[in-house]
Amino acid sequence: MTLQADLKALETDAGTWDTISSTLSAAASSADGISLGTPELSWAAEVTGLTTTYAEFQTQVADRLREGEKNTSTLADGLRAVKSAYESTDAHARDEMDGLWDAVSE
Repeated sequence: MTLQADLKALETDAGTWDTISSTLSAAASSADGISLGTPELSWAAEVTGLTTTYAEFQTQVADRLREGEKNTSTLADGLRAVKSAYESTDAHARDEMDGLWDAVSE
């Protein structure tokens, strides 16, 4: 059994999370841009409190989408940091071992 990180998989997954983050950002912008008030919903919506409920729900959805955008972006950054740590550790180990074991020529 070997312990080896799949660096390509780390980068691929980071890219996927970046795409998801961008999608969530676009969705949050869309959610921010929609609004229905009494003229669109009718007087009954105002009387029953639907306009207030709708506005609160719209805000909550947009906020959750922005949180998702931030969290998925953070996850992508974390995966890239792990990849970078593996790469620098491997390079450091290679530098440390360089010249310690040279092949003997006959």
